[in-house]
Amino acid sequence: MKTLAKQYWLVALLLICTAFSSKAQTPFPNVTIQDIDGKSIQVKDIFHKNEITIVSLWATWCTPCQNELDELNDRDLKSKGIRLIAVSEDDARTVGRVKSLANGKSWNFDVFLDPNNDLKRALNVGPLPFLAVVKDNSILYTKSSYTPGSEDELIKTVEKLK
Repeated sequence: MKTLAKQYWLVALLLICTAFSSKAQTPFPNVTIQDIDGKSIQVKDIFHKNEITIVSLWATWCTPCQNELDELNDRDLKSKGIRLIAVSEDDARTVGRVKSLANGKSWNFDVFLDPNNDLKRALNVGPLPFLAVVKDNSILYTKSSYTPGSEDELIKTVEKLK
């Protein structure tokens, strides 16, 4: 009988621990990427304390990625206290297009390069586009794919997380 009671307590303890651990936020992976000019930088050095940052993984060949970034660029996120950064997942064959595309679109956010897809792999991301909302180096929210108008819902979600 005592063994059965111990088993119940152990199960209860495991359930409580699981409930609390599921609420834990996932740390954003710290890998080396590059700034738009090809200089290496650690991801942890990109984030600012107490700042909500939307990290977009995109590529020059991904039309939905560019459409989403265009729409987010038009939303004036800075005035809402939200920072946007875009990390290109273009590989060695297409990474040369990133800077001219970003400049041509007059995006008003920082663009970084991940030519080895280290960040994409560390985040276990499938198809692009992919967004992560980050605060204090913790992932608060993620979203895959893009449909027109979804940026409004994203902004509402981010504002609730502030």
